[in-house]
Amino acid sequence: MPISGRLRNNLSANFLGTGVSGVVALVSAPIIFRALGADAYGMVGVYLLLQGMMVLFDLGLTPGLARAVAWHRGVDGWGQVLTLIRLAERPMFALALAFMLGLMALSGFISRNWLSSAQVPVATIQLLLVLMGAALALRMVAGLQRAALMAIERQPQANLVQALAVTGRTLGALGFALLTGTGVLGFFVVQVPISLLEWWGYRKFLGLALSRSPEPVPRDELRQHIRFGLGVAGLALVWLLASQADKLVLSRLLPLAEFGAYSLGAHIASAVIIAVGPVQAAVLPRLTRLIAGGEESQARSLYGMATAMTVALFAGMVVGIWLAGPAVVSMLAPVAAIDLKPMQVALVFAFGNGAIALVGLAYQLQNARGQLRVHAIGAFVQVVIQVPVLIWVATTSGALATAIAFSAMNWLFVALWIPLVHSRFLNGGNLPWLRQDLLPPLVAGAITGLVLIGMLPQSQPLVVQGVLALLGMGLTAGVTLISHSGMRGYLLGWGASLGS
Repeated sequence: MPISGRLRNNLSANFLGTGVSGVVALVSAPIIFRALGADAYGMVGVYLLLQGMMVLFDLGLTPGLARAVAWHRGVDGWGQVLTLIRLAERPMFALALAFMLGLMALSGFISRNWLSSAQVPVATIQLLLVLMGAALALRMVAGLQRAALMAIERQPQANLVQALAVTGRTLGALGFALLTGTGVLGFFVVQVPISLLEWWGYRKFLGLALSRSPEPVPRDELRQHIRFGLGVAGLALVWLLASQADKLVLSRLLPLAEFGAYSLGAHIASAVIIAVGPVQAAVLPRLTRLIAGGEESQARSLYGMATAMTVALFAGMVVGIWLAGPAVVSMLAPVAAIDLKPMQVALVFAFGNGAIALVGLAYQLQNARGQLRVHAIGAFVQVVIQVPVLIWVATTSGALATAIAFSAMNWLFVALWIPLVHSRFLNGGNLPWLRQDLLPPLVAGAITGLVLIGMLPQSQPLVVQGVLALLGMGLTAGVTLISHSGMRGYLLGWGASLGS
């Protein structure tokens, strides 16, 4: 059975931890927008943009370490796991410091020449950028510890720390800003100690899990891990261009208030990525071990079930965002004066993020095999085509059209590129995956979602509309999931085992 008890526990822990983190982050976003104002949330959008850029300064250390740790753990190399983590920490500290100092050096130029705000003074914007640099540098180091915890399948601990950190950096920071009357400045002051505590939490749990003596890693294996990490770094640059080009251009073109509305929509749509994250985080270590052990049929089955879970979560989130739209809009008092409507952006981005989730799953398949050359070629081709198109659309047609172009181009990439990846790396090729694993849940999700959107009311009081959104999301995800034969059989077997 491809989903073992340990994997099921990890999935449960990931969904619980990421669910708490995701709900807190997403629910707090419109509250922060309303409480601090559109211009202030524009700075939150800048923070999220810089957070996306962290992968460039990472140089592939975090994903490279995650795969290396999962591989060595699979062959009982616990002492080597500890050595790998210690080796990765040294350059990561240097890279995080470089990120922080670089942003500090550029903060004056960015605040004067790139961002424009009618409400936030230039000096405040510069100070906020400095605080962002310090907080994000600490999160780079914390991310390395989290990746190692996830790779050794200590996922409940990793998710506990993440949930507490997300709550602190959103609701906790907002509470501090409102209680002290410091506004957006107070909000970002809190980010630094929260990031420091997050790093300490991951490190503490990692130390408890690895109470062993370090063992040397063979040089040839170490060189292989380094090459893989550098390859991931190159992919990170390509991914950065593909995923952040629209936000980078629009941060220059739009006033900070409108960029804040655009960022809010994109952030709400990230619910799709947040939802599917636990699936990929739990599946990658097991997929790597199955492939390393030559168990191709088990790996193929696991990949198919992961596809069904990804589609189910994507469909559920799109329906949830659609139904929650009126409730969110009612919370956004400042948005009435802004032409750009964030929930329109959110819905369009949510569709595009579904495509990104499927591409991410195909990437994990190649990652598990340690072969990323094909992915690099595809990502490069995508960037060469997509980035100029997005820049042109952003400069000529505005923010909403940019979101539409982003979504359409990502689905085009799914249709053209994933079949090539599967023909090379997936046991059985693309056609069985398409017939058995993708189309049944995709069709079931679309039909269920459309029926629920047509049936459920969409102009209710805030709490009622929120409950309806959760109901629609859960029903859509559930029906989509059981439309997949493998997941249906697994769930029936699991239910029978619980009843016996």
